Parts: sequence; C-alpha cells; structure tokens
Amino acid sequence: MSSAESQAITLILMRHAEPLPGSALDDMSIPLSPVGKEREKKLCREMERQGLIPEMIIASPCLRTKETAGKKRNSRDCRFFFSD
Repeated sequence: MSSAESQAITLILMRHAEPLPGSALDDMSIPLSPVGKEREKKLCREMERQGLIPEMIIASPCLRTKETAGKKRNSRDCRFFFSD
C-alpha cells in the first residue's frame, strides 16, 4: 500500500447554526441568532478539543453560513470556498 493510499480523510458535514427568526432580510443576508452564535462558539471549542482543525471549508455564500464557519475558517492553513 502506498503512502497516498494509507492517508485517511475526515469529512465533517455541518449545517449552519440557528438563524435569526422572523428576519425581513433576504435569505442570503439572514444572520445567526444569539443562540446560534453561542452554539457556533461551543462547536468550535469542541472541534479544537478533539483536534478537528479543518484544512478546507466549502460553504454557501449565506451570511449565517459564514458566521457558522467562525474562527474555524480563520486558521492560516484553512482554505475557504463558496459554492452557489
């Protein structure tokens, strides 16, 4: 088995955290609710605790998705891509 064949890849699928309810904004501009922001922070801490540091994030361009990515996307080694 070659070294390329023996490398495992971890794929983490996430949905954005709770959006602000009843917003009059268009769907792409709806931010996270205060509860969603707290949950994002807890998730980020737990991922760090488990050593799950993303190398790449592929996400929709919605504001709440960017907020959910939070500091996970601020890692100097993390590439961030938006998909339509």
